[in-house]
Amino acid sequence: MKKKNSHQALIGLFHLSRKGYGFVEIDSKQFPEDIFIPKNLTMNAMGQDIVEVEILSRRAKKGLDGKVVQIIKRVHKTLV
Repeated sequence: MKKKNSHQALIGLFHLSRKGYGFVEIDSKQFPEDIFIPKNLTMNAMGQDIVEVEILSRRAKKGLDGKVVQIIKRVHKTLV
């Protein structure tokens, strides 16, 4: 029997860069650093959205990489 991947999913505040990638800030002493989210893994989250993120890997000098798996709460309900 194969074990399912045990990636840890966390909830945090999404910060979007002008180039399309983002960072998720987790309010926890266990995660003092932000989690980098590549542009293609943001699920179109916008700045200040509350998102669920899955940690994919840890890069030696750069920190944690992850992907948005769910948008929990949108800050902006409509787009112009």
